[in-house]
Amino acid sequence: MRSKSLTRVLALDLHPRRFGYVVFESLDRLLDWGVCSYRRKGNAADGLIRRRLKPLLELWRPSVVVLREPLRIRTLNPQRNRLLKQIMKAAKDQRARVQILRAAYRASRETHEL
Repeated sequence: MRSKSLTRVLALDLHPRRFGYVVFESLDRLLDWGVCSYRRKGNAADGLIRRRLKPLLELWRPSVVVLREPLRIRTLNPQRNRLLKQIMKAAKDQRARVQILRAAYRASRETHEL
């Protein structure tokens, strides 16, 4: 008898002081979802990673962390790049692979137009 290999995925939707997340296994089993925010003074990226993301990584132990690339990047954003590097480091510390989904702008625009 073959046993199924379960892949646990943590998908993140990043925003400046918060992120939405979904944790699922094998595409048909939702384990958890929610929004985490960090609204204190100081570096929001550090607070988000240390106080919000690391506990999620430790609790769910995903094998893959998925991030969505923004549809439009008008300028280089050093804060966002620093946040992405911190997320990749935190995921690597938990032995999770990071994957960034790169959606084509045109395909997304066609989907949202009526």
